[in-house]
Amino acid sequence: MLKKKNLQTVVFVHIPKTAGSSLRQGVRQAKPKHTILFDYRPDGRATTKEYVDKFDNPDGRNELAEEFAEKPLFLCGHFRAEKYVPHFPLSTFAAFFRDPVERVLSNYNQRLRRGFEYTLEEYLNLTDHHNVQSKFVIGVNWREFGFIGLTDEYDESLKRFREFSGIKVKALKRNVRARPFAPPSPDMVAQIKAVNMDDIELYRQVKDHCQKKWPPF
Repeated sequence: MLKKKNLQTVVFVHIPKTAGSSLRQGVRQAKPKHTILFDYRPDGRATTKEYVDKFDNPDGRNELAEEFAEKPLFLCGHFRAEKYVPHFPLSTFAAFFRDPVERVLSNYNQRLRRGFEYTLEEYLNLTDHHNVQSKFVIGVNWREFGFIGLTDEYDESLKRFREFSGIKVKALKRNVRARPFAPPSPDMVAQIKAVNMDDIELYRQVKDHCQKKWPPF
């Protein structure tokens, strides 16, 4: 565990389809003083290969925290927050959250573009895709994160991220559908909500938290 005060280190929990790709690319283009590492294990091509051994076991993650105890780090990936909580203070953690219905539809449409052949109804039966946002922060107090952003308020959130991290990241749009997808029917929205109730409640709490801590949202 780091014992020093946050030295602009950022542990970015990249929840899929919440604008994380835009932030990641923006950070890279900003060329900050931070060392940039990506942990998209187990099969993410963006993973920083030189650090795989450290990403994959607790002792290695302890070594990672010690290595960057005196210099700023930007660590980003599709990992659950609990993976790095024993090694970095919660005040260094950051994440974006998104309206659950919009996130589900965005993720589904991305998969269609990549050859996914399921209908939306069939996709909603895949339990691995239920309550995804909640799974990324399960078991941790996300209210103590140093930064929380809302995808629907991306530009305003990005201003706060700059202040939090010290990284002069520009607003980019990456991994975004060129055309908006057709709006779902009310019945389909109800089905999406029915299998994502944890995320619905989490998003309500996140928005309330942001409005109180960082008005106006």
